[in-house]
Amino acid sequence: MSNDIENLLSKKIKKSIFYSIQLDESTDINNKAILLMYVRYVDTDLNDIQEEFFCCLNLKTYCTSEDIFKTISFNLQKINLQFSNCIGICTDGAAAMTGKCNGLVTRVQQIAHKNIISTHCFIHRGQLAAKNINENLFDVLNICIIA
Repeated sequence: MSNDIENLLSKKIKKSIFYSIQLDESTDINNKAILLMYVRYVDTDLNDIQEEFFCCLNLKTYCTSEDIFKTISFNLQKINLQFSNCIGICTDGAAAMTGKCNGLVTRVQQIAHKNIISTHCFIHRGQLAAKNINENLFDVLNICIIA
């Protein structure tokens, strides 16, 4: 079933011509490094922009931007999707992702094109802002999240 969903999604992305990706490097409950990848594309059948969960990739525990790039490249090549059609990449602010000299975004720009749009995930900004939040406001936010 998962192979069927993956095949259907990859066909839709290929028909779209252009796509963008959002990446989030994290660790699971077993402390294994993973990379979550979302894709945004134009669904030509629906004539609408769609955003879908694309894949969850295993990473080395301590990985570099090159390791992440190779993992993503392998996964995209597996379905014959070209970096040259990628018009946007969204990541968190980690150095492995956004480093100017050898971050993942720079590496993708070298392969795809210089005009690729790079953005910082707004959820991570909210998380950073919430680190030093007032205790009363923190309690209110917890009630909102739980409810």
